[in-house]
This record gives sequence, C-alpha cells and structure tokens, in this order.
Amino acid sequence: MRRDLSLFWRLLIFRLIISFLKQSIAHADEFWQALEPAYVLVYGKGQVPYDWVIGLRSYFSIFPYIFGMLLAKSIGKLADVVSTEYSHYFLGVEDFILWNWHKIVAAFIAATMDLYAVKIARRYFGWPRCYDRWVLFALMGNAAWFVYSVRIFSNNLEGMFSLVALYMWPLTAKEQTTR
Repeated sequence: MRRDLSLFWRLLIFRLIISFLKQSIAHADEFWQALEPAYVLVYGKGQVPYDWVIGLRSYFSIFPYIFGMLLAKSIGKLADVVSTEYSHYFLGVEDFILWNWHKIVAAFIAATMDLYAVKIARRYFGWPRCYDRWVLFALMGNAAWFVYSVRIFSNNLEGMFSLVALYMWPLTAKEQTTR
C-alpha cells in the first residue's frame, strides 16, 4: 500500500509536469466538454456548445460538475480570505486558477489511470513488483497516451472509472478461460 502511494505521487508529479508544459489545444472538445459548461455553471454566463443547447449532452453529466465545483470552491475560499484592500491581487490569482485548475485535475485523473494499469498488470498476470517499470515504460513510451492522458476529455474520466472497476472486479488469472 505504501509503495502504491509512493508510486502514485511520482506519477502525479510526472503528469503535472506534462500538464503544465503543454501549451496547445489538441481538440476543441477539451474546453467544450467540461470547462465551458463548468464556467457557465459557476458564473452563469459564457457559451455552451450546440450539443448542450439542443440536449445531446446535459448537465446530468458529472464531468462539468467536477470542474465547476472545484472552480467555485477554490475561488470562493480565496474570496473569503482576501480583504477588500488586497482585492487587486486577487484578480491575478483568480486568472491563474481559471487557466490552470483543470490541468491539476487532468493530471490526477491520468496518474490514477497509470497506477491502476500497473495494479491490474500485477493482479491479472501475477507479476511481482519488479515488472512495474515495464508496465510504466509501455504507458509512458506510448506517444498518444503521453499527450492525451493530461487532456480534459470526458473519455479520460470514463477510462479512470473503468480501470478502477476492472481492478476491483473479483476475477483472477486462474479463473479466466480461453476460447
């Protein structure tokens, strides 16, 4: 358990570095799936894409709420702490939060997926911990995973939930049958 926690922190730091170093937008969905609806949820203004307007997506999706809740909480806490005489400094901090809070969440999601991929390899293949580095090498060496794991796509959150559920599934390698 302690080794897994240590591995998670190292993966989180690695994913945070990648997340803060990326300076591009790969797809418009990075903002339209979560960030823009979250902004509208928190501030009540902004633009939502057509699929939200006509009902293809709805606010029953958990993804915008995660980001909206974190945004509202962090800015609300800062507003409580900052007095009116220092409010001009708060605007810079609010801008920093608005532009960077999603990177921290994306890094957390990616690090969780990395950790559970390693745990699944250990559990299903019966590998000892010495093979963890090979699983991590396969994950980190994949260029697409390197780039897209820290992006804000709803698929990443779904992937994280799927990996955690797959790890918790009570199937072992001996119970698997070949067809």
